[in-house]
Amino acid sequence: MEDQTGHLDMRKTRLAERQARVGIIANTTTVALPAHPPREIWTRWPRLRSGRRQGARKPAEHIRQLQDDAVMSGDLLRDLRRDLCAQDAADSPGVDRSDHLPAEPSFAPPQLRAQPVIILAVSVLLGALVLIGLSVLLD
Repeated sequence: MEDQTGHLDMRKTRLAERQARVGIIANTTTVALPAHPPREIWTRWPRLRSGRRQGARKPAEHIRQLQDDAVMSGDLLRDLRRDLCAQDAADSPGVDRSDHLPAEPSFAPPQLRAQPVIILAVSVLLGALVLIGLSVLLD
């Protein structure tokens, strides 16, 4: 502890010397700061840790329990998927899906899709030119 206080004193003297060289007058009075109580969040929830840290600290017994659980291990979901696939295969025997491919939707080429926008832009431009011409003639 004495080493730390000696180190702090040495730092303070070096700081004061440096400040004196550049013309800063150091305030030598020290103010005792109040000790604040711990923040509320740390007193309410003292075990705030990341999931990785919590996972590393879980006992092997808890992990074994999760593996034995049908929901958490995914066994229940796999069984449901297997049942649905079996039911789907039983409901539609012999359906050849290659014959009933949906027709691809026909899209207009980009030039035809842009045509109404171009017509609108040209009509707005012509209308603006007509209004400008009228305002010039009436002045």
